[in-house]
Amino acid sequence: MAKLGSKKHPAIARVRSMARAQEILKLCTEHGWQVIVGLEPDKTEDISDVKKLLKSVGTEKKVKGRRKEATRR
Repeated sequence: MAKLGSKKHPAIARVRSMARAQEILKLCTEHGWQVIVGLEPDKTEDISDVKKLLKSVGTEKKVKGRRKEATRR
């Protein structure tokens, strides 16, 4: 299966307002992720795919930082 956020497996986000859609789109564009944002004001917001992508970026940064500390000792 293709990586989440790629052209073959874009992240899916459902938001309730145009302003929120623009925020999500900007965030994903800054990280180079492909995303499909649906504007559905009558449904609950679902940005779980975007949260997964953000979590993976944060985890990678932490792991890299720990490795640097370990090599310094």
